Amino acid sequence: MADEPAEERQFTKAEAESRVGRRVKTMVPFSGIPVGTTGFIASAHRMNGRVDADYAVVIDWKLPEGSYGMQWGLAHEWFDRWEYEACLEELP
Repeated sequence: MADEPAEERQFTKAEAESRVGRRVKTMVPFSGIPVGTTGFIASAHRMNGRVDADYAVVIDWKLPEGSYGMQWGLAHEWFDRWEYEACLEELP
């Protein structure tokens, strides 16, 4: 997956916007956010590139009290399509 062309790693604008409001759970730890942490997709964010095909989603996390992320005020993270599919699970 890491060898995919950059445009295949990103969401299109429509794909990213369609995910706004969905709940997710992380399946891997990253940036001080532990496995199993839940959050919701707060927005679609245009990255550097083509207007319609270079988007990521911004996830606002509900961090456990005392977590590393909370200590540093980290409450959100950007995910491209590859990261989203490899690291997150959508919740009902």
